[in-house]
Amino acid sequence: ITYGGKMGLVLYPDDYDNDPISGSVETMPEGVVFLPAAGGRGDSTVSLVGGYGRYWSSTAHGVSRAYSVSFSSSSVSPGDYDYRYYGYSLRLVTDVK
Repeated sequence: ITYGGKMGLVLYPDDYDNDPISGSVETMPEGVVFLPAAGGRGDSTVSLVGGYGRYWSSTAHGVSRAYSVSFSSSSVSPGDYDYRYYGYSLRLVTDVK
């Protein structure tokens, strides 16, 4: 979605039962996470900022890889994995009980 003028992906908690978000990031309901399309880095080039996002998860896939989620304006690909030396974004999120 485009949120606050930025393209990105919104993650809702499993128990979220309100209307979809609107407004600005500062007024986002508790537990909702917005991941802006920050692009990605392979080698020394950062590309696709504003149109594509790739975020690391905390789950390793073997010794040199980790799982990630990637998205564009038309698709979401959760559960991908890639080499950890790629410069994908990381967003610290915790499960609040």
